[in-house]
Amino acid sequence: MNVLVSLIPAAVSLLLYALYTKASAFLLRRSRVRWAHSFVFAFLLMLMSIGMSTGSRVLASSVPAFVVSALDIVLGVLLGGWFFRARAADANGVALGWSGAIKLSALTFVLLAATGMVIIYVVQSMRVVPG
Repeated sequence: MNVLVSLIPAAVSLLLYALYTKASAFLLRRSRVRWAHSFVFAFLLMLMSIGMSTGSRVLASSVPAFVVSALDIVLGVLLGGWFFRARAADANGVALGWSGAIKLSALTFVLLAATGMVIIYVVQSMRVVPG
């Protein structure tokens, strides 16, 4: 039972990554992405993030957390560009190519960052200040 409960955050992360990828395609209005590709990309992002996190812990004293986070985002956008260049299509059914795929994955990261900022704001505003 505890093992299943511990998998909930990973499942929610996969779902959110896939939803934001589909939302990014919708917001670009000319992109189409299949659900299967969204979930595979979400899984690849999770693997990359786990690898970056592990690597940053190994190099904890030499690399600042901000640099690791920035590198994670840049690599994620490039991974999205590589992954969706032939898998995502525009309204005419033509593959997006590198530039369109990078726009798609960059918008996905912008949506994820915006959601993270809103969550941080809500949590901090709920914090009780001792009087």
